[in-house]
Amino acid sequence: MSATEAQDVETTGDTAGDRTLGPALRSAAGWIALAFAVFHLYTAAFGNLPSLIQRSVHVGFALVLVFLLFSARGRGGRTVAAVDWLLLAVSLAATAW
Repeated sequence: MSATEAQDVETTGDTAGDRTLGPALRSAAGWIALAFAVFHLYTAAFGNLPSLIQRSVHVGFALVLVFLLFSARGRGGRTVAAVDWLLLAVSLAATAW
């Protein structure tokens, strides 16, 4: 990496693929993240789920947040691309299955 590239990374940050969400999707992502945390706190304190279910729900929550917050194509933006919605739906279907 050249000195100029290093300076660019320092000033702009490495945010390739980060998404700037609108207020509705930002709120949805916040509620999903809160549900993710509450699920883990509840199951740690009270509920004993089988390992397979606990892990699949964990990965499902994480994938939904990843596909909302980051672009699969590596481009940012304010909207969620169709491919990201498709991958989000596939991850939800895999979790539910």
